[in-house]
Amino acid sequence: MTLKTLNKARMKARIKFIAFIICIISFPLNTWGQCGEERPNWAIGNFQKTLGNSYLESVKVTGSSYEDARLKAQKEIERRRSTAVGEQDAWIKSKLEAEYWETCRNGIFTGYFLYQTLKNPTFKYYNVVITDKYPFTARTFVPGMAQLHKGSKGKGVFFIVGEAAFIGGIVACEGMRASYESKINTTHNASDRQTYIDNADMMKNLRNGCIAGAALLYAWNIIDGTVAKGKKHVQVFGNADMKITPFVTPQLASGFSLTLNFN
Repeated sequence: MTLKTLNKARMKARIKFIAFIICIISFPLNTWGQCGEERPNWAIGNFQKTLGNSYLESVKVTGSSYEDARLKAQKEIERRRSTAVGEQDAWIKSKLEAEYWETCRNGIFTGYFLYQTLKNPTFKYYNVVITDKYPFTARTFVPGMAQLHKGSKGKGVFFIVGEAAFIGGIVACEGMRASYESKINTTHNASDRQTYIDNADMMKNLRNGCIAGAALLYAWNIIDGTVAKGKKHVQVFGNADMKITPFVTPQLASGFSLTLNFN
């Protein structure tokens, strides 16, 4: 086998390898699979969160109907709080914030319920919002991290693997380009020299293609991490009370006072 034939065989093998990498990272996102992402994050595991005035916690129950499951969930919340305060007939004040239902099977309904239970019945509830929108964070600038944070594991893996593959392609192509250029002056055979030149140019083009691909994928990652929705999660906002009180001073001046209380 001549040097020219050997170089061509090696070149074909390398091109196939790089093309294989590009095909993988260009695979449609929906083929990565994002099973179970419809379920909100508060319905996964034993979700519990302590607030200033209340507790947020999830309950999973089964029942013969929607109403039966909801009733069981309410009783479970009351039981937990009564156990916590050590009183069998304690006054419990709770609020159903959200619910999520699994597919009904064999006449059995499985429901996930998110309750806000006040630590003291005289306290006020927090404003709890269930949303699939996320605020902008610095995770967006790291490939795949914003997607993983939002619960989109498939897209997160896609961006991580894609960037890694493009960077690996850049390094490999640049290394081969430099190797071919260093061989140009090692032979006086015109045919071999032209082969090295052609191979170096091809590696240069492939390297530039990987650079462009990495840049485009990174830009896509930032856009997707900023605007794409994720799993539904809990956002809590404090309550604000506004009071307007009329007043009269000893100098017979009158007016109104405005008071804002944030909880």
